[in-house]
Amino acid sequence: MKRTLPIEKKLNENEPSKRSERESQQLIDPSTATNKRPQKVQKSSQESNHELKAIRERLKRDVLAYKDDIVSSGIYADDNYQYRHIILPKEIAAYLPHAKDKILLKEHEYRRLGIDISSGWEHYMTYQPEPHILLLRRTHELASKLKKERDEYIAKKKREKEAAERAKAGAAQPSSDNNAPESSTISTTSAPEKTTRRRKPTTTTTVTGTTEGQQETKDNQA
Repeated sequence: MKRTLPIEKKLNENEPSKRSERESQQLIDPSTATNKRPQKVQKSSQESNHELKAIRERLKRDVLAYKDDIVSSGIYADDNYQYRHIILPKEIAAYLPHAKDKILLKEHEYRRLGIDISSGWEHYMTYQPEPHILLLRRTHELASKLKKERDEYIAKKKREKEAAERAKAGAAQPSSDNNAPESSTISTTSAPEKTTRRRKPTTTTTVTGTTEGQQETKDNQA
């Protein structure tokens, strides 16, 4: 079941179905027909849902506006755990449960408040003097496991990138080879043109020689 932030939980507790018997009797007149009870409950549920939606939208706006003001400490450790603490600005801390309730946030809950840190951190204690400071911890074993998984993921992405680059380079190679036949065709085509041009002087010489021979014959006859 999806867990809601404590401020949303308080709103849900105000629904008629979760009120005390005395409060329920104040909403319903015993002398009225029973078919009016569902109508009253439905109206209250709609109002509560509308209020919850408004709170979530307001939370999103405040997180976007004040996310850069969140301060995250470095990591410090003892023999068993790694620790860090998060200092929230008052605009975001307003969505935290009351300190006296000692409600600890799940990871997906504190991430909804704009906290962007590595995985595996547990909100293990409510800091009573300053509840806007979240105290987090995780075991050394979990930290080592997550680091190994992260390194393997990065190495996998690097291999995939290199493979894609090699495939791209291999696909570009045939296109350069296709230019070779075109050059050969051009050379072969131009060769007959040169041969034809060399034959023209030969033809002219032959014709000229014949003409001179005929002229000498006429002179001798004369």
